[in-house]
Amino acid sequence: MPIYLKDKSEFPELERFKSVLIVPCRFCPAASMAVRKNKPYFEFLRRFLKTGSYEHLIDTIKSNLEKKGVKTDVFKSRLLHQFVVCMWTSRRRK
Repeated sequence: MPIYLKDKSEFPELERFKSVLIVPCRFCPAASMAVRKNKPYFEFLRRFLKTGSYEHLIDTIKSNLEKKGVKTDVFKSRLLHQFVVCMWTSRRRK
């Protein structure tokens, strides 16, 4: 698992689209952010399977795009697959 991923909250290349679906991976990036910010990865009683600092980044990205007139939504799934297997294999990314 990568430990230090660089987060970014601005995506000018997406501003030309009318709508964007944000599909966050809640494993590696969330763990990386928790380690860097020295925050808990999970707070089961407060956020169940969500990382507070990572959720804040997702909200910031969504807000920044909406300020530019891009309609956004965040993909949500109740299945736990995203905590066990990465959905984005190198082949799928290509």
